[in-house]
Amino acid sequence: MKLILEMRHHGDDVDAQHFAFTKFPVSIGRGFDNDIILNDPYVSPRHLHIEYDGETCIANDYGSENGFTVNGQSPSGRRASLKSGDALHIGQTEIRIYKPEHPVAAAAILQKGNPIFDWVTRPLNVWACFVIAVAITLCWSWLEIWSEEEGLALAGAALGTIGVIVIWSAIWSVAGRLTHHKAHFKGHVALICLYLIAGTVAWYIVAYIDFLTNENWFSHIATYGINFVMLAFLLYGSFALATKMRRRRRIISAGFFSFGLMAGIVVFTLVSIKSFNQQPIYPSTLEPFLAQLVPANTVNEYMDGNDRLFASDEFTQDKATPPAASKDTPAKN
Repeated sequence: MKLILEMRHHGDDVDAQHFAFTKFPVSIGRGFDNDIILNDPYVSPRHLHIEYDGETCIANDYGSENGFTVNGQSPSGRRASLKSGDALHIGQTEIRIYKPEHPVAAAAILQKGNPIFDWVTRPLNVWACFVIAVAITLCWSWLEIWSEEEGLALAGAALGTIGVIVIWSAIWSVAGRLTHHKAHFKGHVALICLYLIAGTVAWYIVAYIDFLTNENWFSHIATYGINFVMLAFLLYGSFALATKMRRRRRIISAGFFSFGLMAGIVVFTLVSIKSFNQQPIYPSTLEPFLAQLVPANTVNEYMDGNDRLFASDEFTQDKATPPAASKDTPAKN
């Protein structure tokens, strides 16, 4: 004859305490003469006791000030019959009654640590990723600056990058703290920094592809494909650090979210395309050093090309054929 009592205070985040009893009745209260002593100001010194004969379990109130409830319902009197799994509330404390044969949930699959995530969460690697991300952003901004206020533009770029890193990491850290009480702030910082670094490199790759292919279907596929992979990896890592999702569910969630975002961008781009625009819209700004990719021609080759362009019959007139006489031109006698 054995009964297990699970104790949990409403305001505590700690795991529940379990007590196994084989002798009954079991007294519960704040007094030190009880079998279970509760540090709850809303519990009487001698609040109630539990009787169990191997079949029937009954809770008896000693005449406490606040009484008790069973599964949120107040009993009709000072006694209430309990069954395995019932929740008994006294004061701000929850007590669940379990028999030894009560079924429990299946064991969760132990997720093995990912070596990539283990690497990025090391403090030295986190700071290295942070410094590299900010430095690359500053270099990229410096190449884009054409004004004289260079210092102000670089300061704005640095503050903007740091703000994005901090806000993204803080949001996911709060989510992780709420789900399984672990923030992993440094890990999220490393992930978003790696995303910014990879995004800068990917931007130049996309710029080269757009320039060399004149923004055809291949460049569009490459552009959206690269961004999809990077965003999916970032979300997968954030889910891994902030939640207890299984690997397959993390992959599916990250893939669906990334695909939905890319599809929304494609639809928005197609809708916003104008039928005619006097100012051509270019996919990116051609950097000075990118101009080296343009095939070089000599001046003579350029002039020969122009001669061939205007040498067609559409622009030339046969000298042997005199022009047709106009109606306004008087005929010669």
